[in-house]
Amino acid sequence: MTAFAFERRARRTAVRRRTPRAILGASAALLVLLPAMTLGSGIALAHGAAQWIADGGYKSPNGATCCGVSDCHRVEGAKAVRVLNGYKIAVQIDGSAYDLFVPKAAVFGSIDDAVWYCALPQDYLNGQARCLFLPGTV
Repeated sequence: MTAFAFERRARRTAVRRRTPRAILGASAALLVLLPAMTLGSGIALAHGAAQWIADGGYKSPNGATCCGVSDCHRVEGAKAVRVLNGYKIAVQIDGSAYDLFVPKAAVFGSIDDAVWYCALPQDYLNGQARCLFLPGTV
């Protein structure tokens, strides 16, 4: 066997030996990346239907973000009433009725034909909502 033939055979053998390892490495990488990609998409939808509020970065006049994990809600058939310096909206939360005040600076346009409000318990128990989203231009 000549030196050239020996070297050529050695290269082919080395390539064959690396191939299963490369496939195994790619498979392992896929096993790690797939769940990470799935988890990442779940985090992006943590707000559910109100995700657009979180993505918009809306803030109340005191600088607090409008949307937390579960504090923004769509109100079917609700009407906001214009009052001095803002709006009032009547909502039902856990079976109780609340009239919430929202200052004009915390009122934004809604992306659909629904009224949306954002309030934590400490907000609505004090008769307030952090933000209000109304259909059409505000």
